[in-house]
Amino acid sequence: FTTTLDTITPKVVLASGDITDAKDFDGVNSFQVEEEWQTYSDLLSKHKVQEKTVYLDIRGNHDTFDVHHMDHSNNLHRLYSAKGPVHPSTYTYTMSHQNTNYSFFAVDATMKTGPKKVFNFLGNLEPTDFDTILAEKQKLSANKQIFFGHFPASCIIAPAPGFKTILEGGLVYLSGHLHTLGGLAPQLYTLHRSGTPELELGDFKENRKYRILAIDNGILSFSDEKLNTWPAAVITNPKDSRFYAPNVEPIQKVLQSNEIRILAFSPHGIDSVRVSIDKGKPSEARKHSNLTNVFTLPWNSLQVDSSIRKHTMDVTIKDLAGNIKNIHQTFNTDFTRLETSYKLYARILLMSNLTWVLQVLWILSILVSTLPILAARYKPSALRHAYSLSTSDKMAELVQFSPFFWVYLFMGGWLAIGPWNAVEILSGHTGIILP
Repeated sequence: FTTTLDTITPKVVLASGDITDAKDFDGVNSFQVEEEWQTYSDLLSKHKVQEKTVYLDIRGNHDTFDVHHMDHSNNLHRLYSAKGPVHPSTYTYTMSHQNTNYSFFAVDATMKTGPKKVFNFLGNLEPTDFDTILAEKQKLSANKQIFFGHFPASCIIAPAPGFKTILEGGLVYLSGHLHTLGGLAPQLYTLHRSGTPELELGDFKENRKYRILAIDNGILSFSDEKLNTWPAAVITNPKDSRFYAPNVEPIQKVLQSNEIRILAFSPHGIDSVRVSIDKGKPSEARKHSNLTNVFTLPWNSLQVDSSIRKHTMDVTIKDLAGNIKNIHQTFNTDFTRLETSYKLYARILLMSNLTWVLQVLWILSILVSTLPILAARYKPSALRHAYSLSTSDKMAELVQFSPFFWVYLFMGGWLAIGPWNAVEILSGHTGIILP
């Protein structure tokens, strides 16, 4: 961690929650483990993180397991985190860089009363917090706005008109929580209808993922990297065409630029950065005379072949230890027809209303499990439109056995309206779980 921090030397570091695991050895029970929080705090102090950069952290749902309320002794975030002692929940940080103000909105949608797993999987933004963020957003409307929080927008329950209203006009929303869904969704990026992109990041615990973000003339670029894999790099100009966000960034500035710009990092030092456009002859990028870790190559966007709708750029970066990183990305010089390439599964997971989807799926599952049995009992002829003759006849015969029919129907109704279980939701507090 300290090698990465000292090599990249970021202006700001964002930690979007799940700072601790907060579970027992077998992962069944969940509670705050003070030793984990002490380790986190000790690492920040040992490596002087807050002396080297602006470090902004926020709670995730793991950090609120078994936290009865904000002032409860289990709320160790307020004691051991970087910002918790001063900002126990949502807060804003504004910094100025090269005559531009950037406001970072840390959005805490964790429950004020944090139950044990799995009862706090969704976030909840209370009306007072929602109104506070909107007011602060309006107050800082002249600044570049960057939002970050633990829960994806689709996983946050918020007052009308909804959480995505907060994100409108923002340069980006950075989230975590879903953590690539165990490898099933490795790239969770999308562009919301308001024009603000959302970039969910894979977890650090298992996959050691971190993200480098760079803003070049108001245009945001990023690269998801793996810890201790070098070199690390981001092409900041021209931006990767897959992730254009024309509603919130001035992408036309790509045409006005006179150089390709690449950020390249390695603790061993960078040996060479070579760039090829549209499979042409590679050219050597030179280290910028004033900016650290920036490599540039002169170019003229007007001289790029206009007959090619989407151009390609291949960059090969080699460090002094012989490690090599290859980057292939596309870019545009014609912004009249833009086509982003956000993956369908990412758009579904990040843009849908997850609570509404779960409710619909729940209702459908109840109907699918009970309607065929009711039809078999009272109108067996209707089953023959959905099932084979032999299947429908067997079902009709089975449900004529009244004990089976009523027990099955009772269990279906029980699952629909509950209660399911009575468990310890908070330490010392038992609750009834309803669907």
